[in-house]
Order: sequence, then C-alpha cells, then structure tokens
Amino acid sequence: MPYICVAIDEGTTLKYHNLHFVLECPKSLELKSYQFDTIRMKGSKAKHYVDSIYTGFKLLIAAKINIGSIVCDGNTAQKKAFDVDWEESIRYKEDIEDIKSIIYIPCLCHRVENSYKSAAMKNEDLKSILDILHNVEEECQEASYLIGSTCPSHCTTRWLYDYDIVTFIIKNKENISKNLIHGNEVPFELFVHLRKCLVILKTLLLLFETPKTKFQFAFTYLERGINALFELSREQKNPYASCLAYSLQSYTLFSAESGL
Repeated sequence: MPYICVAIDEGTTLKYHNLHFVLECPKSLELKSYQFDTIRMKGSKAKHYVDSIYTGFKLLIAAKINIGSIVCDGNTAQKKAFDVDWEESIRYKEDIEDIKSIIYIPCLCHRVENSYKSAAMKNEDLKSILDILHNVEEECQEASYLIGSTCPSHCTTRWLYDYDIVTFIIKNKENISKNLIHGNEVPFELFVHLRKCLVILKTLLLLFETPKTKFQFAFTYLERGINALFELSREQKNPYASCLAYSLQSYTLFSAESGL
C-alpha cells in the first residue's frame, strides 16, 4: 500500500512503560491490524514519547513502510510530541521523510470515554446514579450465587463498562429485587434512563474501534449520537441525556484538537 496508518498506545507492565505500534490499512479488506513492534519507554513525558515514536518510525522506514497518519490516545504528552510549535517535537526530526505531513488523529474511542467520565464527575445527578449503580454492582458480585450469574465490574480506565453493568442489572431485575438486602430499593426506572444514554455512547465506541470505519464518517456518527441524546432529553425527559450530549460535543466536535 502507498501509505498506512500507525496506531500507538501506551501501556504499563509492572514498572515499565511500553509504547505499542499497530499498523492499520482500512482501505484494504484483506489486511488485518498488524502488531508491528513494542518500544520500551524511559518515562511518560513528552520527550519520552518523542524518543519512542522516533525509534518506531525509523523501524517502519527501514521496513519500507510509508506513514500517512497516526492515531494517538490524545493524552497531553502524546499531543505535545506532535506539536509543531514545540521545537523538540517529532515534527522536527528531519531524517524522517514528510514528518510534518503525517496526519495526527486523536483516538475517538478515548474521546467518547473521556466525555462520559467528565460528565460523570461534574454532573451531580449522573454522579449520584452512578454511585448507586456501582454499589448495586458490588452487592450483585457478592450475591452472584443467588442471582445465578456474575455482574461485570466497573473499570476506572474504561468507564463505558458501565453499560454492561446497567444492562446486567436490568436483565436480572427480578433476582436482584428478591435476593439483595436492599433489592427492592434499587431505582430500576432510573437505570433504564441511564442505559438508553449509554447504549448511544457504546455504539459510537464500537464504531470507532473498528479499523474499517472511515474517518470521513466520524462527524456524521458523532452528530447523530449527540442529536439522539438531545432527543432523549426532550422527548423522554431523560435526566442524564443532556449533560452527556454537551460533554460529547465538547470532547469531539467542539474540541480544538479533534481535527473534525
């Protein structure tokens, strides 16, 4: 292929920071995601990202692979590593051909997750129902032998696992009402409202996780998701939809670094 996309993601194993390089080529149906290499980082600051990205790029160039775009999770250090206004950024590595032309794309999966996390921490109504949700989740896990299955756990790095939690609780409403100590006090009606919002965010997440989803359609998908949340607020008086719609707007369509 004339150009490929590189997706990078930082992960920590024990005490080490590792930067993973995965190659994507959405235009080709035959080529699947390819794990190219993992570079051990010396830290998590912008300068460390520059060093590791540079090492990865040089390996790609040695393999005669042309880089057209790069998808990053969008954390501050990663963004700075590609900042044209910072003279120590990767953009000033002159031995990498067309380095200033490589398109920087923030990962929309992270943007959707972060929009939900931000709303959950700022909006009191949403924060209140999520506190209840996570308390019920813990009780469900302790009483899994009574309910007949195990409730998914909340994940602090993947907040939209809350969709799986609230779906589990609604699905097992009868057993939860009977077997939990405070089962008859669980606000199932509010959980239904919450799930209607989260299914929209979860759908966006699944769309953006797929390498075959073209970036050109991102605006349309986001706009539809935001409008769906506003419609829930207007038509069904959903108490959580409006704050999630505004937060999703802020983190995607209205973000200066979104590229949209």
